[in-house]
Amino acid sequence: MGKEVVYYSNGQISREYYYYEEEGKKVLHRKDGPAILRYYPNGNMEAIAYYKNGKLSRDDGPAIQRWSKNTDIIEENYYINGRMLLRDEFMAYCRQKKLSPSKPAKLRLVKP
Repeated sequence: MGKEVVYYSNGQISREYYYYEEEGKKVLHRKDGPAILRYYPNGNMEAIAYYKNGKLSRDDGPAIQRWSKNTDIIEENYYINGRMLLRDEFMAYCRQKKLSPSKPAKLRLVKP
């Protein structure tokens, strides 16, 4: 598993990517968290995206989440194996698979 980190000129982390390599290409993937993390220059979380084997996918909550600069959630999108689902479709999927969706994150604090 590889990890790539991109920094702002002020030294703060801008983006983190998690991936594995296959046939010389980086494939976004992470088992235990989001494969893409984006931060504002002040260190607050801007967005996260969950990938499995190069496809947007998360079984226990939104695969994409974005926050405003003041930490309010401004976007949540649900994906399973690269297929976008409406929230109601995602909840039905969880019931069918007997999964427990996580509660929405209300706030992301400045990263230590």
